Amino acid sequence: MARALLASDDRVEHLSVHTRSSHRFTLGFYLRADSPAWAEEHAERVSHRLLSTGRLPSARLLDARVPLLPELRPPPGQGPVS
Repeated sequence: MARALLASDDRVEHLSVHTRSSHRFTLGFYLRADSPAWAEEHAERVSHRLLSTGRLPSARLLDARVPLLPELRPPPGQGPVS
């Protein structure tokens, strides 16, 4: 249902829904983003819009953030990542 509510200008490449219990879930967005800060703000806006449609389970947004990713480094002796 959530995917059907997305618009092309949402810049969402993939959406995942993770249920934590019968009344808690997490929306995971894979966005084409200009920066991590932009991604967080945009995911929050999209989430509020999706939740305000009344077509998803009643919920409220608790957080919107980019997961911390380790810096990508090549294995020793392998050169730079291209």
